[in-house]
Amino acid sequence: MSSFTTAMICTTCSGLATAIGGIVVYLFGEPDYKKLGKMLSFSAEKLIPEPDLSRFFPKPKTETDEQQQIRKEREGILMLGIKTAFSICLHNFPEGIAVYMACLHGVESGLPLMLVIAGHNIPEGLAVAAPVYSSTGSKWEAFKWALISGVCEPFGALTVGALFYPFLTPSAIEICLCGVSGIMVFMSIVELIPSSLKYISPESSAQYFSFGMAFMAFGLYFMRLYSL
Repeated sequence: MSSFTTAMICTTCSGLATAIGGIVVYLFGEPDYKKLGKMLSFSAEKLIPEPDLSRFFPKPKTETDEQQQIRKEREGILMLGIKTAFSICLHNFPEGIAVYMACLHGVESGLPLMLVIAGHNIPEGLAVAAPVYSSTGSKWEAFKWALISGVCEPFGALTVGALFYPFLTPSAIEICLCGVSGIMVFMSIVELIPSSLKYISPESSAQYFSFGMAFMAFGLYFMRLYSL
């Protein structure tokens, strides 16, 4: 097997781990706002034009004020999931390049990096799938958006890594990762955490946020352990 094929397989596996986060959402049972708040807090350790949401929530010819309020709330939750998916797409693009380049230098260095990134991609998929599932009640829509956010990782490796490999330097990749990290921090502070506080107490939000931080800290420790 060529080094290119091996690198693409590893990059694809790490990116598609976000789909696992989409599946994990199903394990929490029927969606409700309290579960949504917990999952958003856990995922917060981690813009786009407003799309047309009418196919998800068709507006009836007549609706009461209460029905309108419920519909708008569900639309807002769905938009949160879509915004998160697009920000994670941007985040996964340079990540895919990093895994690709590490695997080209050898499976010994690429495989541990792939496992660490795959591990932290799971809560990213959860951050996408939770609001989509809660707002639409559709398991397929939740899984689809989690999957879409992960596909950008192998896409980044294929388009940039394969075509512009001679021009890629460690500094260039680090600059991309730092820039996109700012997007992720913004999404966590401005979108995910405030949304979680609508449905659970600040204490519960802080607790699940801490769980997410511990999960990520373990992944970073594993990365440092192998001197990646």
